[in-house]
Amino acid sequence: MDLNPTPQEQKISEDKGFPLTPDVGIVVSKDTDEQAIHEVLRALEDADVKRIVRINAGEKVTTPVTIWIGGPSENMGSALVLDQMGVEGPEALKDEGDVLASKQKGKKQIVLAGKDKTGTYYAAKTFKHLIQDREGRDWVPEAEIRDWPEMPIRGSIEGFYGPPWTHEDRLSQLEFYGENKH
Repeated sequence: MDLNPTPQEQKISEDKGFPLTPDVGIVVSKDTDEQAIHEVLRALEDADVKRIVRINAGEKVTTPVTIWIGGPSENMGSALVLDQMGVEGPEALKDEGDVLASKQKGKKQIVLAGKDKTGTYYAAKTFKHLIQDREGRDWVPEAEIRDWPEMPIRGSIEGFYGPPWTHEDRLSQLEFYGENKH
């Protein structure tokens, strides 16, 4: 499986994983990044999930597939689930770093945990690309992904040969950066 941009570290199983069931729970707190939540909701809708149950951190989880959104500074439950999975959290990563883990250890769980809110947003972006089209139900492979930016400030220079970019060209470039974690 190719993710773009390629994460710094990734272990993705092609044969282990689980389908996204018609009912999926997302566990969030009041501190969870709203844009990350929006990205996850959109990815689940695109995967034909019929009912998305929003669960507040600390409440009982009963959904067959559960996604924990937010790093330890946003959602303490994600740290506990990562620990149960045997996956190191994002605390030691650079700013804007993230951890995405999906495992079926008794429960089908996915954790999208950022070092900060931007990292959580980037984990949500990666999650969207991790979902695989399969006959019947879309599939999430078992995965452990750790990613972080090489540089704290990223962008582009509008240097070119030929006609200058239009305003629409610049907006399209910014949209591309947002989709591709730049």
